[in-house]
Amino acid sequence: MIGATLDRIDRADPLRRRAVTAPAIFPAASHQRVLTMGLVDGTALSDSADRLSRMDAAARDRLAEVLMSTVIEQILVYGVFHADLHPGNVLLREDGTLGMIDFGAVGVIERSRRQHLTALLLAALSENDIAAVDALLLIVEAPADLDVEAFRHDVGVVLTTEHLRSDAHASIFTRMVDVIRQHRLALPGELASAFRSFATLEGCLRVIVDDFDMAGRALALMPTLLRRTLSLSRMATDLQANAVIGMARLEQIPRRLDALLTGAEKGSIGITLRGEDGRDLRGLLDRATAEIASTLVSIAAVVLAVVLIVSGGGPVLGGSITLFAVLGAGIGLFGFLGLLRIVRRTFARKD
Repeated sequence: MIGATLDRIDRADPLRRRAVTAPAIFPAASHQRVLTMGLVDGTALSDSADRLSRMDAAARDRLAEVLMSTVIEQILVYGVFHADLHPGNVLLREDGTLGMIDFGAVGVIERSRRQHLTALLLAALSENDIAAVDALLLIVEAPADLDVEAFRHDVGVVLTTEHLRSDAHASIFTRMVDVIRQHRLALPGELASAFRSFATLEGCLRVIVDDFDMAGRALALMPTLLRRTLSLSRMATDLQANAVIGMARLEQIPRRLDALLTGAEKGSIGITLRGEDGRDLRGLLDRATAEIASTLVSIAAVVLAVVLIVSGGGPVLGGSITLFAVLGAGIGLFGFLGLLRIVRRTFARKD
């Protein structure tokens, strides 16, 4: 798959043809557990300091830019990329081109997430912390108690400091992953691989050109990648696919409406409420309804007791004690005990 993406990149930009290659595969000598590939003549970037020093500055800069654009295009446009691209896995070949080896880790990102990742990269490269956080929240699983403002602040600090940093102390992508972990966000595995590839790519570029500005160069590359990602033909195909899906859903509406009306006519429609943990909420609703009813009855009993005692009517039972006063005292005691029971349950649940 890596070779196929490199072939497509070569066809799209003939000036980069064969500048970055992958070894040929021998299917007859390969199977599920063994991948047999051709020999790549050259030395690893990590061991090529002497050869790189003999190249002129323009050639080294061109080599770094081609490697950067190729890897970023693999990730954002085609979604298949080398997920372990450290300087030991990129060879400087005898003809001055680059070759990739060791394909034990290959990342695959589906198209929807590639679009979100493109938005994140564009925001990060332009130091737009608000857009970067919005894009991040589309591709990570955030906890319910996430402090979005604190998260945005930490992301903004990383973007600002990395744009002003001139040394190769740490990659912006490594620091972004650290912020994501600090805020307990779940980063999908394939996106973590993409972040790691961006970080290791930056390391490879700094081996070729020690002061290579990946952020500035990648930002200039983004319009070209966006045109390939959001081509008119692809957008037209997407509209057609969405229209077909919409028509299929519209065709199902009469059947579902008929089933709903039939269920209502037969009295067989039921509603099941479940919480986030999957538990049935009917018991909880029943208890809440019972508590509300008990509260209303207790309040009504207390009010009725006050009315009976204050009115003072009814037969006289002895002295100044009337029947209504006795009934009011009994009903009031019942209402007071009911309210006391409800208050005790409320505080017991809080404890």
